[in-house]
Amino acid sequence: MAKINSDDRRLKGIVKERFVVGQVRKWLPEYPMVVLVGPRKVGKTTVLLQLAVEYSSAGAEYLNCNYTYDVERLDHLIDNDFSGLLLLDEFQMLDDPNTYMHVFNTMGEQDSNFRVVITGSVVSYIRYLAQMKGGGRNRLLHIPLLTYLEYLYFTDRVSNYNIDLVSVDYEDSFLDYMTLKNLHQFRLPLLDGSYVNDTIIEIETARKISPYTIALLNSNEGDVQRALLLLAYRLIKMFSYNKTFNEPIIGNLELKRASIAEKLRNMDVFSSFSVWKAAHPSMTPAQIEEALRYLLWSDLALCNFVERDINSKVDSSFLAGLYLGKPLTRSELERLFSNIVQVYIVNPLWYSLVAEELWIVLDNAISNVDSVDSVFVRLSRTLKDRNSFLTDPHLIGNWVEAYLRGSYALLGATPLKTMSFQDDEGKEIDIVRGFPENILIEVAVKTEEKKAKDVNFHLAYTGVEKCFLTTKNTLEKVTWNGVPILRIPYSMLAAFLDRGEIPDAQTLSC
Repeated sequence: MAKINSDDRRLKGIVKERFVVGQVRKWLPEYPMVVLVGPRKVGKTTVLLQLAVEYSSAGAEYLNCNYTYDVERLDHLIDNDFSGLLLLDEFQMLDDPNTYMHVFNTMGEQDSNFRVVITGSVVSYIRYLAQMKGGGRNRLLHIPLLTYLEYLYFTDRVSNYNIDLVSVDYEDSFLDYMTLKNLHQFRLPLLDGSYVNDTIIEIETARKISPYTIALLNSNEGDVQRALLLLAYRLIKMFSYNKTFNEPIIGNLELKRASIAEKLRNMDVFSSFSVWKAAHPSMTPAQIEEALRYLLWSDLALCNFVERDINSKVDSSFLAGLYLGKPLTRSELERLFSNIVQVYIVNPLWYSLVAEELWIVLDNAISNVDSVDSVFVRLSRTLKDRNSFLTDPHLIGNWVEAYLRGSYALLGATPLKTMSFQDDEGKEIDIVRGFPENILIEVAVKTEEKKAKDVNFHLAYTGVEKCFLTTKNTLEKVTWNGVPILRIPYSMLAAFLDRGEIPDAQTLSC
């Protein structure tokens, strides 16, 4: 049935709204179409169902474009000049979505009561339709897996999304967020065979009907599976083996054993580890390239350009080939996994989903070591508990940096282009971005906060950027090395970015 009520079994147990529901509600009066994109299983259908219930009295209709009956119903409504809200799920499954978008624009211009919300999991294709075929009469919104602000709301740490974020008691909630602690209304999707197969069906369908040839639409089942493995390899690279695991509190010193970190450093399989080296034995360069295309075009990952010297510029022209579907050379692919160009996840919760691949990689490496002693037995046991890994306080800085990159990416067009400045002495700024505002962010979340001598915004500051130094719980405005800096709790900054806001010292009364 097209009509949805609050008793719909698909809404069973769901009593709160995702943040994007409010965004849709905000933009519907202004735009004939609101386009909602995001990877599979992030909650797009639930958003449409919630809107269908809310607008039921106004004649809202929910239709799934996967089903012939619903498509026939859609055509009937259009032919009879439907005036109300259409909620169209999996829009890319229509035979001719271009024509439908033209019709929607025309109907919206003639009738201010006619509105459409469409969703799609083939992110690049739906974004193309919105930007190139929407005629500028639509609003494009992204929905990630689950934002930190949404976690605060779903676990009743905040009462609503519009709360004064300065007054929130964040405590250690970011660590809890990484494992969805005490969250009973949200379940992470399983990246299993069914997930991959459904993704491929959508890609193949879009490829048949799309006149726009893009790299994503060349992906097959193996490419998607390899893409998820690339994320697991990237996770290993991001933290590096010698920093990933805590030492056992008791045992090493008493037994005079080398530390786990030292053993990991000394193992040949871990030396000079890179995503490229990890992937290349099991993937051809072409397979690595296609897997990477899928990650970028599905908004699961983004590229980060790193400047080794603030006076030099990175030649990133080869990335145009990646986005436009042109073959990349082996050297260009290697550069994508070098220190110059890095691949980052958009939302670190996805690492929770690919963690099993990480454990398999490390377990295989350990099993190939000639002498496996009790240290490695303990390490293997640690690997089986991904929650302990995700909430390791020694790694919180890595998670925070990854999260801030992703949440900031979703404020603008993705794949995101971020930069890290670094001089010859190794001084750096973690995140630099020029859209939608010029900002610089340096991540510091350890117990002992950074001091003026440790902060290097002056390397890139031109006088127009907003500069943020994340802290554990300090909120204040300072001026260091001639640069005005807002010291802000990392949790608070993450929540502001999730809400689409970039704070400043004046609005926060610092």
